Amino acid sequence: MMDAIAKLQSQFNFEVVIGSEARQAMSSLFPDKFLLLDFNNISLSVEIILKYNSIHAIEQVIAFDEEALLLANLVNDKLSKVANSPSAVTLTKNKALMRIALSKSDVSQPKYCYLHFDSDGNEILITALYHDQDIDLQDITDKIKNPGLFSNYEKSFVTRTLEKFLDKAENAALKICFPVVVKAVGLSGSRGIIRANNVSELRIAVLKAVAIATVQSGQIDLRLLIEEYIPGAEVAVDAFMQEDEIIPLAIFDKPDPLEGPYFEETIYITPSRYDPKTQSEIIEAIQKTCRHLGIKKGPIHAELRLAHHQDSQREQNTFSDNKAMQPSFRPTLLEIASRPIGGHCGDILNFLDGMSLYEVLISLYINQDLKPNLDQGGFGAMMLPIVKTGILKEVIGTENARDTEGVCEIAISIPKGNEVIEIPEGDRYLGFILSRGNSPEEAEKALRSAYGKLRIAIEETALSASIISVLESNGGLEDIFIYTDTLLTRIKADQCAS
Repeated sequence: MMDAIAKLQSQFNFEVVIGSEARQAMSSLFPDKFLLLDFNNISLSVEIILKYNSIHAIEQVIAFDEEALLLANLVNDKLSKVANSPSAVTLTKNKALMRIALSKSDVSQPKYCYLHFDSDGNEILITALYHDQDIDLQDITDKIKNPGLFSNYEKSFVTRTLEKFLDKAENAALKICFPVVVKAVGLSGSRGIIRANNVSELRIAVLKAVAIATVQSGQIDLRLLIEEYIPGAEVAVDAFMQEDEIIPLAIFDKPDPLEGPYFEETIYITPSRYDPKTQSEIIEAIQKTCRHLGIKKGPIHAELRLAHHQDSQREQNTFSDNKAMQPSFRPTLLEIASRPIGGHCGDILNFLDGMSLYEVLISLYINQDLKPNLDQGGFGAMMLPIVKTGILKEVIGTENARDTEGVCEIAISIPKGNEVIEIPEGDRYLGFILSRGNSPEEAEKALRSAYGKLRIAIEETALSASIISVLESNGGLEDIFIYTDTLLTRIKADQCAS
């Protein structure tokens, strides 16, 4: 992003002030160019920025990271700039709140049930909220944002609570109809997202999702979405909201089927090969979503399924061959976030005039008349999957993969000797490959060819940080008593370590 800022400064003649949680190396030499902030203390950070503004007028606060989004929008609102409200940012950061908010719109989304634990003493209360209920979003927001706290960690009480939670989840899945997708509300990306095709798979999926969320939060976290599984191809979209109007930047095809049981991202290809009408409907669905959620300005990243119409016989991942054909897909929203695409995927995007993604995003904040268009050709990104949990011993063939025609960059993100944890528990990819070609097909071919040249050696280990590995090895996913004991032991160990 700093490269983008440096390129744009001479063009637009602006000064930059960096706000960060970490003290910058040059901050003592240029104290008016750096602000030390605390993203966990939003009110204090707002005060720091507003105090700076009283001396040096700020035109716009821009944030692209999840941690800083709320802060940036709060300050922009205080400065009377166009900004997303705190409630709108919260809706895009919480899976359950987003679902409930969109249930009162005409945006297509999966049927769902939100399950939430709440308790006072020895009373067990599991709340189930369904897609067809009239729910007051304001009343439920605080409960959804914060997990119900266990005041009683006695093993028998925790076991009874888990059993009741599993029963509620089964009732929800039967009402929605299998297959379903279990989602841990407090996690991001593909973590804690698991498909279940029947009751026995559902039980294991719920136990896995709860265990992953519990290790993440440090306390038993019983907040889950049970969602209808939407068959069909998946796409991702990056766009920019400008005064309630959407500016499309890229529609990414995901040519690999994401059918579960886990939903690890792999290949992104742009420009999209779907027919123009389908692409238009995708953008329209996102615009309706943004308007309903109150997203007014800034970058957007969304994930959608292209659900087949009932009268359609077209196969999933069939792209337009430039013939006049009616689209047979209905875009169904899975996720939306008020940030750009994460990781290194955005690095592959080149726009006309040689602009990078971050140059385009910053320019859109400054110049409302900018109409960005992707450069000619096809662009591809592949997140290298972690095929199993264990110790990364070696990745062989990276130099050979780099020499593949069309490959722009290949990098391994995790050092040798470190533990790697597979989805749905792991929060890191092994690395990435970026490609470019004369067409989307060429960009995709380059990714697959390069990946085929890699040999990834992972050694299984008995001592693992993976809670799922422990539960699978000790039978905790079949025996609720072992599960409870394992979970409580892990919580206690993590608390002692911290």
